[in-house]
Amino acid sequence: LIRSVLSVVGQRTALELRGIACLPMELVPPHSKSIVRSRSFGQPVETIEQMQEAVSMHITRAAEKLRQQKLVAGAMQVFLTTNRFGKNQRQYSNAAMVRIDPPSDDTGILLGLAMPAIQRIFREGFRFKSAGVMLGDFSPSAGMQLKLFTNVDRGRSKRLMAALDSVNSRLGRNTLRYGSSGFDRDWRMKQMHRSPFYTTRWDQLPIAYCR
Repeated sequence: LIRSVLSVVGQRTALELRGIACLPMELVPPHSKSIVRSRSFGQPVETIEQMQEAVSMHITRAAEKLRQQKLVAGAMQVFLTTNRFGKNQRQYSNAAMVRIDPPSDDTGILLGLAMPAIQRIFREGFRFKSAGVMLGDFSPSAGMQLKLFTNVDRGRSKRLMAALDSVNSRLGRNTLRYGSSGFDRDWRMKQMHRSPFYTTRWDQLPIAYCR
């Protein structure tokens, strides 16, 4: 009866509530198949400099997640689009795929590959609404085999990224950052009506007054 009304998902929920396991427990969560970072702009972006800043910020965040999962990426896609709901606006969207050889989790290397890709697909005269980046083709960073004639100093890169993540973890996000991600960031998403971080920020905990 439960399955006929609530489908197989409802049936599994009912069984789980009765103490009957329907899904195997994952002691180690599986690795991501891809990491996507994208946001809408607070105001339309019309210059290549602003677009590069936004994409640079997205790559920085995606690379942080990549290192947290101890993975390296072998492919990256950068994309941008105008507002398809905008009235009387010319529409344009495009994406560029980039191979990362050898695979890497180094923010600097990813930025160096993404900036030329953005230059290839960016078009003047359009009002862009959003942009983003997707990392994929993952493999474990531990024991990664480099090519014989590569000029990548994996040891130096690993130490640099560890220092960057450590400082930003202790002193706050963006304490250390690449200059390509900009400083003023007028294009940032407007968040005036965002709910407070009740569960993660001490300074935003709700206060209850009683008499």
